[in-house]
Amino acid sequence: METAFFWVTPQVLLGLFPIGAAFVSAYLAPRLKVVVGASMAAAEALEGAVAGFVANDVSSVPGDLKGLDGAMTRVILGLVVYAVPCTAAASAAHFLTRRTTSQQ
Repeated sequence: METAFFWVTPQVLLGLFPIGAAFVSAYLAPRLKVVVGASMAAAEALEGAVAGFVANDVSSVPGDLKGLDGAMTRVILGLVVYAVPCTAAASAAHFLTRRTTSQQ
């Protein structure tokens, strides 16, 4: 139980960072704010694949997605799962910057 908690907790916490990164990068980008923010979904997909590959293949923790096929499955699932939240965070940052600049 402790070993599984040790590997799962960092993956969950690292999974939340791209949403925040999408908001911050879209807020700071001069142009194409939503595109820049939504691109953080690709970063999460790659991070999830690497973390899953390390967790399943290097450690003794049992997993259901092993090898390179499992890594590719994690990339596809990461893109599908994080595309919507990252785009929503980027859109929120875009509308927040539009509103604050139009009030000045």
